[in-house]
Amino acid sequence: MTDHLTPAEVLSRLTEAYNAGDFDAGMALIHPEAIDHAAPGGPSSDLAAWRGRWEAARAAAPDLTVDVEQVLVDGDMVARRLRSHGHRDGRAVELRGMDMVRVRDGKLVEHWAVAREG
Repeated sequence: MTDHLTPAEVLSRLTEAYNAGDFDAGMALIHPEAIDHAAPGGPSSDLAAWRGRWEAARAAAPDLTVDVEQVLVDGDMVARRLRSHGHRDGRAVELRGMDMVRVRDGKLVEHWAVAREG
Protein backbone atom coordinates (compact mmCIF):
# COMPACT_ATOMS: atom_id res chain seq x y z
CA MET A 1 0.00 0.00 0.00
CA THR A 2 1.42 3.40 -0.96
CA ASP A 3 -0.25 5.44 1.81
CA HIS A 4 2.37 4.20 4.32
CA LEU A 5 5.32 5.36 2.21
CA THR A 6 7.10 8.54 3.17
CA PRO A 7 7.02 11.32 0.57
CA ALA A 8 10.69 10.62 -0.26
CA GLU A 9 9.91 6.91 -0.75
CA VAL A 10 7.05 7.75 -3.13
CA LEU A 11 9.45 9.85 -5.23
CA SER A 12 12.10 7.14 -5.13
CA ARG A 13 9.59 4.58 -6.43
CA LEU A 14 8.40 7.00 -9.11
CA THR A 15 11.98 7.47 -10.29
CA GLU A 16 12.58 3.72 -10.29
CA ALA A 17 9.42 3.18 -12.34
CA TYR A 18 10.42 5.87 -14.86
CA ASN A 19 13.94 4.45 -15.21
CA ALA A 20 12.51 0.96 -15.76
CA GLY A 21 9.95 2.20 -18.29
CA ASP A 22 7.21 0.84 -16.00
CA PHE A 23 4.57 3.47 -16.71
CA ASP A 24 1.79 1.57 -14.95
CA ALA A 25 3.77 1.48 -11.68
CA GLY A 26 4.61 5.16 -12.04
CA MET A 27 1.07 6.28 -12.77
CA ALA A 28 -0.17 4.28 -9.75
CA LEU A 29 1.88 6.66 -7.57
CA ILE A 30 0.32 9.81 -9.07
CA HIS A 31 -3.09 10.99 -7.91
CA PRO A 32 -5.54 11.15 -10.85
CA GLU A 33 -6.07 14.88 -10.22
CA ALA A 34 -2.39 15.71 -9.53
CA ILE A 35 -1.32 19.09 -10.89
CA ASP A 36 1.85 19.20 -12.97
CA HIS A 37 2.89 22.85 -12.83
CA ALA A 38 5.78 22.05 -15.22
CA ALA A 39 3.64 20.63 -18.04
CA PRO A 40 4.25 22.14 -21.48
CA GLY A 41 1.65 24.81 -22.14
CA GLY A 42 0.92 25.39 -18.47
CA PRO A 43 -0.35 23.48 -15.46
CA SER A 44 -2.15 20.23 -16.18
CA SER A 45 -4.12 17.78 -14.05
CA ASP A 46 -4.56 15.25 -16.85
CA LEU A 47 -3.04 11.88 -15.82
CA ALA A 48 -3.27 10.57 -19.40
CA ALA A 49 -1.26 13.58 -20.59
CA TRP A 50 1.28 12.94 -17.83
CA ARG A 51 1.68 9.35 -19.03
CA GLY A 52 1.94 10.59 -22.62
CA ARG A 53 4.83 12.88 -21.63
CA TRP A 54 6.62 9.95 -19.98
CA GLU A 55 6.06 7.75 -23.05
CA ALA A 56 7.24 10.48 -25.45
CA ALA A 57 10.36 11.15 -23.38
CA ARG A 58 11.18 7.42 -23.25
CA ALA A 59 10.57 7.05 -27.02
CA ALA A 60 12.89 9.99 -27.77
CA ALA A 61 15.64 8.70 -25.46
CA PRO A 62 14.99 5.00 -24.70
CA ASP A 63 18.00 4.65 -22.40
CA LEU A 64 17.44 7.87 -20.44
CA THR A 65 18.16 7.34 -16.75
CA VAL A 66 17.37 9.77 -13.95
CA ASP A 67 19.88 9.90 -11.09
CA VAL A 68 18.89 11.66 -7.90
CA GLU A 69 21.81 13.67 -6.55
CA GLN A 70 20.19 15.33 -3.54
CA VAL A 71 16.89 15.11 -1.67
CA LEU A 72 15.42 17.60 0.79
CA VAL A 73 12.19 16.81 2.63
CA ASP A 74 9.92 19.21 4.49
CA GLY A 75 6.72 17.51 5.62
CA ASP A 76 4.76 16.51 2.53
CA MET A 77 7.18 18.34 0.18
CA VAL A 78 10.21 16.75 -1.47
CA ALA A 79 12.77 18.77 -3.43
CA ARG A 80 15.37 16.96 -5.52
CA ARG A 81 18.40 17.81 -7.63
CA LEU A 82 18.52 15.49 -10.64
CA ARG A 83 20.89 14.44 -13.41
CA SER A 84 19.51 12.54 -16.41
CA HIS A 85 21.63 10.94 -19.09
CA GLY A 86 21.10 8.78 -22.14
CA HIS A 87 21.01 9.04 -25.93
CA ARG A 88 18.69 10.93 -28.26
CA ASP A 89 18.99 10.54 -32.04
CA GLY A 90 22.26 8.65 -31.55
CA ARG A 91 23.97 11.36 -29.53
CA ALA A 92 24.67 11.47 -25.82
CA VAL A 93 22.50 13.85 -23.81
CA GLU A 94 22.70 15.02 -20.25
CA LEU A 95 20.05 17.02 -18.43
CA ARG A 96 20.38 18.77 -15.10
CA GLY A 97 17.33 19.78 -13.16
CA MET A 98 15.40 20.15 -9.98
CA ASP A 99 11.90 19.19 -9.06
CA MET A 100 9.68 19.76 -6.09
CA VAL A 101 6.76 17.52 -5.33
CA ARG A 102 3.93 17.46 -2.81
CA VAL A 103 2.84 13.98 -1.70
CA ARG A 104 -0.39 13.20 0.10
CA ASP A 105 -1.61 9.75 1.20
CA GLY A 106 1.16 8.00 -0.72
CA LYS A 107 0.49 9.76 -4.04
CA LEU A 108 2.08 12.67 -5.86
CA VAL A 109 -0.44 15.52 -5.88
CA GLU A 110 1.65 18.48 -7.15
CA HIS A 111 4.82 18.76 -9.22
CA TRP A 112 7.10 21.64 -10.22
CA ALA A 113 10.31 21.19 -12.27
CA VAL A 114 13.04 22.96 -14.16
CA ALA A 115 15.64 21.28 -16.38
CA ARG A 116 18.22 22.18 -18.96
CA GLU A 117 20.48 20.23 -21.25
CA GLY A 118 24.17 20.21 -20.45
